[in-house]
Order: sequence, then C-alpha cells, then structure tokens
Amino acid sequence: MTAVEKCRVIHPAFFLAFFWGLAPKALSFVSNWQIKGYYRAVASLARLFATRALNSPQKPFQGQWHAGGMPRLLRTPIISAPLHVVQRGHNRCDVFHRENDYLVYLAALQWALQQYRCELHAYTLMTNHVHLLISPADVDSLPRLFMSLGSRYCQYFNQQYQRTGSLWGGRYYASPILSDEQLMRCYRYIELNPMRAGMTNAPSAYHWSSYRCNGEGHPDDLVVPHELYLRLGLDEAARQANYRELCAQALHPQEIAAIRRAVKRGNPLE
Repeated sequence: MTAVEKCRVIHPAFFLAFFWGLAPKALSFVSNWQIKGYYRAVASLARLFATRALNSPQKPFQGQWHAGGMPRLLRTPIISAPLHVVQRGHNRCDVFHRENDYLVYLAALQWALQQYRCELHAYTLMTNHVHLLISPADVDSLPRLFMSLGSRYCQYFNQQYQRTGSLWGGRYYASPILSDEQLMRCYRYIELNPMRAGMTNAPSAYHWSSYRCNGEGHPDDLVVPHELYLRLGLDEAARQANYRELCAQALHPQEIAAIRRAVKRGNPLE
C-alpha cells in the first residue's frame, strides 16, 4: 500500500490531535502523509504530542470521596478524624427484610471491625441503607472493612433470597468530621434517622441503632464510645442522661442538609 493509499485510513493520532485542541496541526499532517510518507508523519505527530505534554503545566489532581454524578474527592481518609459513612442498596432496594438479616449484618460488621482495626461509635441500619460513625486505625482499614463486610453480607443475602448479582449501590460514601460540634451532630443525625423517616416515635424504640447503648446504657459489643462522648459526664449514667437531653433537641433543617451534602460529596464537616 502506498503512502497516499494509507492516508485514506485516518490514523488514530489524527483524532487525538483534534481532542487536544490541535485540529489545524492534524489537518496539515494529512498532506504530510501524502508527501513525506505515512510513518514519517506519525513520528512527527508523536513528537508534537510529547512536546505539548512536557510544556503543559501540570494541574494538581483534586479527587473526591464518593459522590454520585459529581466530581470525586480523594478517598484517602483523615486518620485522626472519625467518619460518617453511608452505604445504600443497589437502586435503593431494601437490604434488610427480616430480623435475621439485621443480626447477620451486625455479626459480620463486628468481625470486620476487629479484623481491620476500626472503632464504631454510632450506627443505624435502615431498610435500604446503613449509617456508621467510625474511626479507622489505618489508611486502608475502612476500604478493607467494607470490602469484607459487603461481600460477606451479599453472599448471605443472595443465598437467603435466591438472587444473584450486586446488593450494594456502588461504593460507600464517607465524610470526615473535623470538629467536636459536628461530631455530636452526626451522632444525633445517625441515631435519630429512624424518627425522621417516620419508622418510630422514639429512638429508643428502634432496635437496629446504637441509641439504646449511647442513650440508655444497653450493652452493645459493637460500640466504642468516642472521647467526646465520654466527656458528656463523669459516669455512664450522667453521660447517658446528657446524651438523651441532647437528642431531644431536633436538628435544624440546615444542619441536616449540610450533613447530607457533606457525606454525598465527601467533604469534611468542620
């Protein structure tokens, strides 16, 4: 095949040039292929790309945590900060149907917390998603925990309900909490979620959250009190009473919106 005949098949580099904002250059190379030969033109175009790449200023990558349909932040957690984590069912489908489903999930969660060195301060299991307030010990603790937990529970769920495929709607959402004030708001946001959803009239009546532990002293092997929670009182009774009083104050709609926005975008709560 002659160089002219080869020009009838447009080389992929021609399209790369267009996407790089080099349409005029790309057009000139078509004629170069005819005159100088196919391979010489491709070499010239490769040199041009290399020069352009070396001379272009490198913009720092600004990632995001998990955010559906939005720019993503880096998922590297801030180790010293607790995280508000949310994971939803695929297409918002229910991930809990029966009492045993909740029990199996909590057992798998307890194992993963110990295995991957994470401390759980508060949680709520809703019908189609979960909320966790969690402090990972290492950078990879949280991703490994959710990989193990999601896989174990999905395997159980699929066997139990004779289904196949993914159970969870992508990866989890996570927002680091950088201030004491926001941390206590997240405690309340998570444990009062069933009330806001109209599932119960009192947080203590909902069995699948940590409120009965933090607010009433019921034993819960999953929960490790955060340092800030421990400062609510000199003993357990005082802490629980102060926490119940705090939870009796409804969160302002703007506070709720800020927490939801932060966890969806992966932004820190400060």
